[in-house]
Amino acid sequence: MSPVTIDPQAPPETPVETPAASAEAVRREWLLVGLGLVGLLAILAITL
Repeated sequence: MSPVTIDPQAPPETPVETPAASAEAVRREWLLVGLGLVGLLAILAITL
């Protein structure tokens, strides 16, 4: 049995992300967080 065989019982793993891809994902998440905060501030500014 070669060590590169995939165990069929193992849960499907997410593909390993390169550091650039993970950094892009983190940047996208922070962009969404920033947009959400800006939206909340805009709603507060309008209602107050």
